[in-house]
Amino acid sequence: MSFNDFLEMFSVFCERAPKELKAYYAFRIYDYDEDGFLSLSDIAKTLRALCRDSLEEKDRRLIADRVMKECNMDDNGAISFSEFENMVTKSAEFAETFHIRI
Repeated sequence: MSFNDFLEMFSVFCERAPKELKAYYAFRIYDYDEDGFLSLSDIAKTLRALCRDSLEEKDRRLIADRVMKECNMDDNGAISFSEFENMVTKSAEFAETFHIRI
């Protein structure tokens, strides 16, 4: 990753960054295996990272299953970027919470 890539990525966390740009980088961050899709494993890892020990494993699995069911419109077992973007752009909270205050 170049310094310019780092700066671009960091600018996404600005409160005024466009929702579409935030969605693009959120998807890349959550796609742990970098296969271009969010799998149940990717979602579980994201939940583990965000919630730490506040959720039990069974609760993380339940949430991951629900996220997959809601977002995976073509029912292929993985969430594509377009499916992810469709869901997060509908969420007012996404743009408000995907930022870092300095």
